[in-house]
Amino acid sequence: MTAAPLYFAFLDGSLGYDCAACGGHCCHGLGFGLGRGALVPLLARHPQAAPFAQAAGGMATILTLADEGCWYLRGDGRCVVEAEDGRAAKPSVCRLFPFNRLHAVGGVTVVEPQLLNCPLEDRLGRGGVTFAELRAELGACGDLPVVPANGPAGLPDDWLDRERAVVELSGAHLDEPDPIVLCAAQVPSEADRLVRLRAWWRRSLGLDAEAIESEERLGRPLALLAPALRFSTLFHAAQGPYPKVAARLPSLLLGFALYSGLAARALGHGRPPGLRALAELFRGTVFQRELLARWDRPAWLDATPMASDLPPPVGAAHEALQRLLADGPRPLGEAFDAAAEPLVPWERHLLLRALADRLGSLRIG
Repeated sequence: MTAAPLYFAFLDGSLGYDCAACGGHCCHGLGFGLGRGALVPLLARHPQAAPFAQAAGGMATILTLADEGCWYLRGDGRCVVEAEDGRAAKPSVCRLFPFNRLHAVGGVTVVEPQLLNCPLEDRLGRGGVTFAELRAELGACGDLPVVPANGPAGLPDDWLDRERAVVELSGAHLDEPDPIVLCAAQVPSEADRLVRLRAWWRRSLGLDAEAIESEERLGRPLALLAPALRFSTLFHAAQGPYPKVAARLPSLLLGFALYSGLAARALGHGRPPGLRALAELFRGTVFQRELLARWDRPAWLDATPMASDLPPPVGAAHEALQRLLADGPRPLGEAFDAAAEPLVPWERHLLLRALADRLGSLRIG
């Protein structure tokens, strides 16, 4: 691998995994990529995957099956290639998994963990994978599939320093139970606004004491995930130029904490959801969190209000909310509260989701 600077989008030694407990999820249906130069040596020794390989440009991919697993997966869960030829013979993406999401951002190689495809665990101080181990593995792997990542417009030259500073902040806040402390530390000038926003969200959605208590115990998992979630937001799902997205990141993460607390309460097992479950939640609440992050901003509907197909009384509230926003700019949360006044808490969540579905028609100052 080239000697490009590396950025690890997680805390050093914080993440680990248990393949036996997982059942080899990564070997079922995900397929894998490898440098084109590694394809022929692999197939020469183990040709069973040749009918399912494709080479294009400098990369190759091999299809695998969700139910049956990889062509090289033995019945005992071990890899045929590793068992017969040694670990060094395995495809590099398999050796690096779950730290094999490699992105090129300018002259920097970013190592992003596979949060959605591996049930990663909090292993800080308990045998988590270290940066030194990954550097050694990356150096030994040779050519690797590195995917260019398109940053948002206006990405500053010092973006790497900023993100590394967030990694340090996350490590310093691992023992802080309330996630708002880490969110506020990322942009101290926004601290008071974050406190006001969270209080407003809780009123608007009618959160009870149990949901609030669940949220205020999620500081550690949020700190573990924050660097990777920030990178994902900036480079995979940016909703606007860098200055605006970066300014919204603390409130987006705080909105994620709100939904994580709701998930912990709904599951009812007295502990936070696992890291993979939280990553799924982050992906599944993108549009709701974008709205919550702008709850105090003026908003208006730049489209004709639509008849709602939601059941009453949520449908009526949805139509009323659209009319309020079509009348001209007003704080988004204020419009929501006015329309949601007759709704009980669970109905308010449906209204928020319905509004999120119209995010493309909203203009927010």
